[in-house]
Amino acid sequence: PQTLDGIHDSFKHYIDNIEKNTIKTGIQELDRVMPITVGSNIGVVAAAGAGKTALALKILKYNSENGITTIFCSLDMVKNRLFEKVLYNVTGLSRDDLYAAFKAGKGQELTDLVRKHYGNVWFYDRSSATIPDIRSYILDVEQKSGQKVKMVMLDYFERVNTGISDDTASSKGLANEIQDMVADHDIACITLVQPNKFSLGGGPDTEIKSYTSIKGSSFLYQSFRGIISLSRPFYTPATKELDKYMIINVLKNDLGEQA
Repeated sequence: PQTLDGIHDSFKHYIDNIEKNTIKTGIQELDRVMPITVGSNIGVVAAAGAGKTALALKILKYNSENGITTIFCSLDMVKNRLFEKVLYNVTGLSRDDLYAAFKAGKGQELTDLVRKHYGNVWFYDRSSATIPDIRSYILDVEQKSGQKVKMVMLDYFERVNTGISDDTASSKGLANEIQDMVADHDIACITLVQPNKFSLGGGPDTEIKSYTSIKGSSFLYQSFRGIISLSRPFYTPATKELDKYMIINVLKNDLGEQA
């Protein structure tokens, strides 16, 4: 048992090392409004195709370039497809040009770009992972790298296996497991969440302004300390030429403002 004043030493150490304990997204306004630190449990809500994985890769890239060790749990994409997506991210090449470059023997040159921008990101790609599996992987990465893992990115919530058949009970149990993992390993966790079309009421162009779009919204809202939503306002056939923008709404922010 511990009284609140007994937390002083732990909090002082946390503040003295706040720069090391802060995970930035690389999006200046978002980092100002909703600072993410170790101990944060963040949810990212968006429809399929709205840019969840693109945002995840941006955050991972930014942190890797700043020497922070992270883990990307891609639970719905096989490793070759994931690597291909990362290659698009770092090269800006089209699919035809990327394939042609590898066939022409330039693959190692492009892979070196991946190492430059994502060298501190460790990838976990099991499709039926449990939170205990991911916990074990965190320890393996820390042992092999000799570095403290600061953030885990889960892509995405619905793909994590709990062994519970009832969806509501499974989601509730998973939310609790993620929170315990964050506390026990002293990490930040960013979890991508894909609401069903019925609750969302639209596609990637639908702006999400309420946490009620999250499946199991009540206890997930309680579990996540911060929630942001993504949408692409011009993701329609009629406006596809303008599809270069993303709207980010802060739906919950336990240490700051909504935006």
